[in-house]
Amino acid sequence: MNNLPQDLVEEILSRAPVTSLRRVRSTCKKWHTLFKDGTFTKKHLAQTAERKAKGEILAILLMNFKLSMVRINLHESNPSIKTRGNLTSLNDSHKLEIIQVCHCDGLVLCVTEDYTRSVVWNPYTGQTRWISIELIRAHHRGSWYGHALGYDKSSHKVLRFYLDYYTDNCLYDIYDVNSKSRRVIDVTVDWEMDDEHHGQSLKGNTYWYAQDKEDSDIPDTVTLSSVREEQLAAMFHNKNTCAMEIWVTTKIEPHGVSWSKFLAVVMDPLSGTLSCHLGRFIVDKEKKTVFVFDVDKARYTNTAYFIGENGYFREVDLGETTTGNVVLRHALSYVPSSMQINQLA
Repeated sequence: MNNLPQDLVEEILSRAPVTSLRRVRSTCKKWHTLFKDGTFTKKHLAQTAERKAKGEILAILLMNFKLSMVRINLHESNPSIKTRGNLTSLNDSHKLEIIQVCHCDGLVLCVTEDYTRSVVWNPYTGQTRWISIELIRAHHRGSWYGHALGYDKSSHKVLRFYLDYYTDNCLYDIYDVNSKSRRVIDVTVDWEMDDEHHGQSLKGNTYWYAQDKEDSDIPDTVTLSSVREEQLAAMFHNKNTCAMEIWVTTKIEPHGVSWSKFLAVVMDPLSGTLSCHLGRFIVDKEKKTVFVFDVDKARYTNTAYFIGENGYFREVDLGETTTGNVVLRHALSYVPSSMQINQLA
């Protein structure tokens, strides 16, 4: 390609999928430098936005302790999920087993299964920031912790919490990515969060589903997501009636949130197949469709469910699950970003 005009080379490389960027950048110094150019980066990101406008959603799936980048096509008659490849830009990623993942403005927080470290990572640029972690109490297990990635005006931060079932109290701490410092938050609350419910980041803030301690027997399973990184979405699944509702925020204020019902269905086709805790989900407002990523308990396979109005229902088998119930399945709508992690230092 050395003999091709520069503008043609840029046009070709701007169409490279996110999962191939590491190999493209490592091909030669010229291409590595090109991907640091702001003008070219905007062009490459515009290609991603164009594909999204055509009905494709770029997403990151966590299953079997590994991350994969996929394109979700919500075509009504034949929805599909195309794997674009495993995300391998983490050092020694083939050896990593990831148990949790969350996303904030193009950055991804991954927590390792052995719970000795986590990493803030930009899949688009390949940059990483490793964070050493340890248990708050010696008898804890890493899978008992919840994590979230957010930011304020000065730095990105990692929030961690643990519900101590012995004392019925929550323990919290925050890690500052800039200063590499961790501080404990001493608060007392009258509500509780399930450690299997993962937070949803939106515009730097993270939201969790919580309930009054006196109402712990509510039969709904609740999962949070976002819509185009602009609105929160909540999925309620009643385990007794198989009813499912999706609600989307109309207003978010410091001390309150307003919601509007987006979709309501009775999931008779799924009775007995969804796991106890629903996996993550992605909302397509234009198509009035929800993509749910979970485990089919009858076949014990990772499964994608496409659910919509008027009884619309499709499912796609994503292969056998090999981790049992150790890891909740995660599906994150991913918007690539050129944010430089080294600028956070």
